[in-house]
Amino acid sequence: FKQAKLYKSDPVRFVYVGRVSPEKGTLTVIDNLIKINFDRPVILDIYGPIYDKTYWGKCVESINNLPELVSVFYKGSVTNDVLPEVLYKYDFFILLSEGENFGHSIIEAMSAGLPVIISDLTPWKNLEKRSIGWDVDPKNEKEIHRVLKYAVEMNDELYNKFSTNSYNFAAEFNESSEIINQNKKLLEF
Repeated sequence: FKQAKLYKSDPVRFVYVGRVSPEKGTLTVIDNLIKINFDRPVILDIYGPIYDKTYWGKCVESINNLPELVSVFYKGSVTNDVLPEVLYKYDFFILLSEGENFGHSIIEAMSAGLPVIISDLTPWKNLEKRSIGWDVDPKNEKEIHRVLKYAVEMNDELYNKFSTNSYNFAAEFNESSEIINQNKKLLEF
């Protein structure tokens, strides 16, 4: 995609891409959405394989207790070749995992111009200072609630700034990664 998003959808759309499992924080995301009084409709779509049916059962219990303005839908798995198109339909990416070595879906989301709400247990840090998203402690509900409300309530001008910065950050990151890989190939004998 060649540009960032100009404005948020109505309702505001969050996307989660990852295994549905305790270490990826699926239930943490859902349970935090239950506890916030939003003043406009919010949708969370979950993409990824279900690894533990008992855990998914807990997620479904929480989904059944969502407040009126919040909807959560399980969309199944998505392949890497269509992921960019899928991501572009959303406003924010959310993944409150217990840790990521890299988090390919995070950089993919930024590439689609999505500000990200992720765990602070990843290599991606100081996102709010850069206006590209938020890295939060997945156990700090107060901070998660602040960020979710802020994201939902942000005006279009601020949203466009976050989206543009996310897109530009990912483009620069991907470009520098490509240069590093090209240089490695040059040094291979």
